[in-house]
Amino acid sequence: MTVAALLTGSDAGAAEWRLEPALRVDATWTDNANFDSRVSRRDDVITEVAPSLSLRATGRRLRISGTVEAGFVSYADGTRDDTLLPRGSVLANLEVIERLFFLEAAASASQTRVDPFGPQPDGASSLNTGTTAQYRISPYIEGGTGRLRYTLRSDNSWTEQRGAGAAADRDGAYLGVHSVRLERAPVPFGWRLELARNETRFESGIPDRVTQDTARLAADYLLGAQVRIGLVGGYETNDFSTTDDAAVIWGAAVRWRPGERTDFDATWEHRFFGTGYSARFNHRNPRVAWAISASRDTSTFPQALLALGPTNNVAALLDAIYTTRYPDPAERNRVVQQLIAQQGLPAGLTTSTTLFTQNVSLVSSGTATVTLIGVRNSLAFSLFTRRTEELRDTIFALTGAADRNNEERGGSATLSHQATTLTALNATAGVTRTQGLGATEAERSEQVLYRLTLTRQLGPRTSVTVGARRQHFDSTRLGVKTDARETAAFAGASHRF
Repeated sequence: MTVAALLTGSDAGAAEWRLEPALRVDATWTDNANFDSRVSRRDDVITEVAPSLSLRATGRRLRISGTVEAGFVSYADGTRDDTLLPRGSVLANLEVIERLFFLEAAASASQTRVDPFGPQPDGASSLNTGTTAQYRISPYIEGGTGRLRYTLRSDNSWTEQRGAGAAADRDGAYLGVHSVRLERAPVPFGWRLELARNETRFESGIPDRVTQDTARLAADYLLGAQVRIGLVGGYETNDFSTTDDAAVIWGAAVRWRPGERTDFDATWEHRFFGTGYSARFNHRNPRVAWAISASRDTSTFPQALLALGPTNNVAALLDAIYTTRYPDPAERNRVVQQLIAQQGLPAGLTTSTTLFTQNVSLVSSGTATVTLIGVRNSLAFSLFTRRTEELRDTIFALTGAADRNNEERGGSATLSHQATTLTALNATAGVTRTQGLGATEAERSEQVLYRLTLTRQLGPRTSVTVGARRQHFDSTRLGVKTDARETAAFAGASHRF
């Protein structure tokens, strides 16, 4: 439905609001609700009732978009406690002073594994599941004259985790990223100056705050109209390293833009911890979308959460495919959601786990996701790797714990076939392997998933789903081996009002 709202204050102007409530109800019978061994497993029926709301506001100076969902999960036989699983994200941007001062705000909630060596539920479950919520407010100033551009930005985010494993059921952190950027576009020579401070405060950590300051000066050169190359130099300081609290930064960067559908960015730098890098490649056409990335850098948990991209998000990849055909974001979102519902596509593919830890880690990661859309068939698959290590020689006590030192690899594929105009069949398979590092290299786990789903459209806004899955989970943790198997059948219905 569509309603009109007039925001207070003449600067905000009139905004058109689109609100779309929806309701999803799923019931799953499982023969192993706790992923226990064969002798102690228990069957149960898990029910999830999930009302949701998609919203979009479009005005002269205001833009808001997002979807929020509250999943109420209950266990018929009391195998586990009933729980609430909030999910979704909302992003708002207000042009406070025209073409000068902006205010961005965001909120998100999602579920992740608490123990990286524990099972990862498929579908609604409170098993080994924590809910992470993040709230952000970012005032910024940007503008320029001619070829000179400037940006002053302050990102302030608050993160907390609730659920199994969270200290006192509430672990929290604050992240502040404050930066100044001055840039002259290359024609063919250009330059940019970047000053930044990253500050992380832990609610219950010792120490309770760490900071990192960086200054970079880059010289860029434009090769033709598509390629930009550059050299980077700078300096960094931090208050968490006991040996390398200051260091010179030097490196190189390249940017390739052959057209509006393809972009590639890569940066390599010498840092206080060794080699740091970041690379990203995106390509789309009317049928295919690619998203490939790799990086190596220090990170705290709220930094990692804030930097997460949509590489495993099926909706985001479909959105990229339809950008040219549906320029209007609201119309494109409607088309994407309709396609997901019609073909029974999953909301996301298998990805790595971001753990809530109160320290500074060295994280090396890589992801690759491809989505192909045909007339009657759609295919999406992803691969990922993530290596997390406690940073050496810091003020944090090195624990060597497996949840702070591990490597996670995996991938998944999902194939959908439009059998008829109203019926679609989806097959999904995925695997995740986690291996401890160093003193915990004997700890490992592997989980394999197979899922088959049939989706039937009862109307333009209503669909029903039935399916089955099989999961294998094996792990060795603290010398104890776990061998669990699960078979489940599920059915559900969803309706958009």
